[in-house]
Amino acid sequence: MKNNLQKRKVISDKSFEYIWFLWKTVGLYRDEKYSCLQKAHVGFIIACVHGMTILTFIVQFFHVENLKQLLNILPMNVTVASCLIKLVIFLYKRREIVEAHDIFAKLDSKNLTSEEIESLEKLNRFCKKIFAILFVLYGSMITSAAINAAFSHRQTLPFDIWLPYDYRSEAWLYWTTFAFQYSFFMTMVNENAACDLIGPLYFILLNRHLEIILDRIEKVGWDKEKTQEENYQDFIDCIEDHKLIMGIFNILQNTISPTLFVQFITSGVLLSMQALLYLLYPPNPRELAIIVLYTLDVTLEVFPCCYYCNNFMAITDRTVTAIFSSNFTNQSLKFRKTAIIFMQMTQDSHVVVAGKIFPVTLPSCLWVMKVAYSLLTVATKLR
Repeated sequence: MKNNLQKRKVISDKSFEYIWFLWKTVGLYRDEKYSCLQKAHVGFIIACVHGMTILTFIVQFFHVENLKQLLNILPMNVTVASCLIKLVIFLYKRREIVEAHDIFAKLDSKNLTSEEIESLEKLNRFCKKIFAILFVLYGSMITSAAINAAFSHRQTLPFDIWLPYDYRSEAWLYWTTFAFQYSFFMTMVNENAACDLIGPLYFILLNRHLEIILDRIEKVGWDKEKTQEENYQDFIDCIEDHKLIMGIFNILQNTISPTLFVQFITSGVLLSMQALLYLLYPPNPRELAIIVLYTLDVTLEVFPCCYYCNNFMAITDRTVTAIFSSNFTNQSLKFRKTAIIFMQMTQDSHVVVAGKIFPVTLPSCLWVMKVAYSLLTVATKLR
């Protein structure tokens, strides 16, 4: 029995293994207190990977010769800065995220049926597939820029930055600089992928756990072999599990809300920049591939989280229907009173709000696209 319980406790946690692996590469650990080595790791990521990259981009602004060069370097400036902001936020909220894992473990330790366990295992595999697809897409943008630079005969780096030396003078100097820049940006890919995937993957599992609870509520009172007291206890257990679900929701609300606010703002700006670059300066095939991949990456940073947060809102709206589907009318007075109170408490929709301004829903994702189009229209008229 103990072994089965231990297996159940890690059902949901399996979906997040890859996220935490990536976070470890950028200094975000699940440990309660950081060791000196872990603190040094975080310091290196922030000071060297982010600090040096941002500094070289900022100095490059003073060497911009035309609008095309500006439009080429500005999106990556915004991306690197937003990436750092998201990392700092998750470092600050790290303990809350770990707490969400503890609550998931409590939900997994409930008396799950074989069908429910199987559905969670399928979602584990689905989450890993989503992770793999998005990670490849994120990495392909950096890799395509690196390939483009590799065939430039040592004339350009993957990303145009200022350096205090001429990297074109010697082959070894160029390829050393190339390797450092590529490794730094792939580190930021790890960071960005983990930060952007926490919302979708956590909500995928949270949605399924909520559906399991609602299915149980619908079945309460229909088993003729159970007494009214047993039915009441089953209903109380469902309410307690629902409380755990809302606890995870509140944690996710507090952790991903500020990062999504940053992402909504930057996504609209970045999409408009890429569209303007394509409009003003027709790219060659390799440059076009970079623009397409970058635009796809920016869109995918927002859409999955909006989609699954929207699903959570839709599922919570089913709570009252689930209560009415149970056989509560033939139960005890305290059961009916508890059901009425629970219905009143769950009537409000639960929506993640980015920065306490933007609701994280599918219409908000469309809003990002509309902002990009509006900015492009204004920029085109100002030509």
